Amino acid sequence: MKKLVVAILGAGVLLAGGLYLTRRRPAELPVDEGAQQVFRAEAAESGLLIHYDDPRTPLRALRWLPPVQEGTFVAQVNTQGDRQQISIFRDSAFLDSYLVPKPQGVRDGFFRMAELRQALVADGDAAVLLYMVPGSGELPLALALDLRTRTVRWTHRAMGERLAMTEGAIYLYGPRTSPVRLPLALAAGETNSPAGARSSARIVELPPEIQEVAELLPTGSWSFLVAHKGGLSAYLGSKGWLHQPVPEGDPGLFKNVGPALCGGGGKFWWQPFPGRVIQVQADGTPRGAWTPAELPTAPPFARDASLLHLLGAAPDGRLWFDLSVPAEPPRPESSPEAEPRPGEPEGSAAPQEPEGWAAYAGRGLGRIYCWDPQKRVLRGTAWSALKVPPGMPRPEKGVKGSPGAGALLLENGSSAWLLPLAAIPAGEPTATLKPGS
Repeated sequence: MKKLVVAILGAGVLLAGGLYLTRRRPAELPVDEGAQQVFRAEAAESGLLIHYDDPRTPLRALRWLPPVQEGTFVAQVNTQGDRQQISIFRDSAFLDSYLVPKPQGVRDGFFRMAELRQALVADGDAAVLLYMVPGSGELPLALALDLRTRTVRWTHRAMGERLAMTEGAIYLYGPRTSPVRLPLALAAGETNSPAGARSSARIVELPPEIQEVAELLPTGSWSFLVAHKGGLSAYLGSKGWLHQPVPEGDPGLFKNVGPALCGGGGKFWWQPFPGRVIQVQADGTPRGAWTPAELPTAPPFARDASLLHLLGAAPDGRLWFDLSVPAEPPRPESSPEAEPRPGEPEGSAAPQEPEGWAAYAGRGLGRIYCWDPQKRVLRGTAWSALKVPPGMPRPEKGVKGSPGAGALLLENGSSAWLLPLAAIPAGEPTATLKPGS
């Protein structure tokens, strides 16, 4: 009888253990279980068409993150099994997929529903991921995933909506929060683990001159530029802050368009408002400025010059622009003289009415411009001239991504099209600046 009881108890323990193992949460899976590689890529038109192709595993969410790093972009894959997974693409090819373990102390519901807002990959060594759940009221989660060991290197929870990478560190920042510097390496004495350690973070307090951060651009390991409505500010580490005010000439038409900031080709560029571009040094000191009069756009799109909005700088140093939409119509331009009708003396014809803003915008603002600072050439192209693969939506105003990545992205559900900047039709030159201008 005792042997029968022992056998029944033993079977019960094995059954309970089996049920526990089959019901473990995805985050508790062993870290050596690799993520499935379920993407296929093919050349299409001038770019790379990427498909998610796994009929066996139902998707819950697939997010194509805008490419922001040269040669690299990331996709978030969430299956019905609630696994958090990322896939990394590099140099127009699929690199690898990684399961992201749930860090210790992070609520299960938050991690299952978390949206990957940004991902930066550091030299193939680590991927820094920024997760948040909109409307939850919980702090965003910054997480460094070690790509070699596939474990969580560190985590940090703080207010912030964007990441910026510098040598050996990441900055987490938001419009109304002080930037947080997060070293990529572990703190002394810490080791990689599935749960992750806390990051050795340092907060850089914002001065009163900066009411709201528009963009942050690292210029060194411990220095960065901040664009804001009040101007441009430079953090110089132990030397403190330097500030540059917004230059005169703001037409006041772009209340809903913030300033822009970018770096490329070893140079830094600041756009305080559309139509004005200023080259600055690492401490924010201006080096040269270009206005709509110096970057004219060609008829019949002459008004584009005052609408140029800086998207960013490509790795080769060229600047890319789309068009801003003013909050109110621009002031009417001077009316050109009309041609006199037959039999009328010269000068007797009534001036032509200038085209109204509504009519101008009604013809579409789907154009992109590229400016080469070295050759002093501005070229414009309509998005309608772009050949896109079947099934991909044609961009009306722009596409996802930063020119700093060297490519832009179009997406359509489970497919995405990666378009190199070099493949965008160049168009005819709209302006050639004189040397030294």
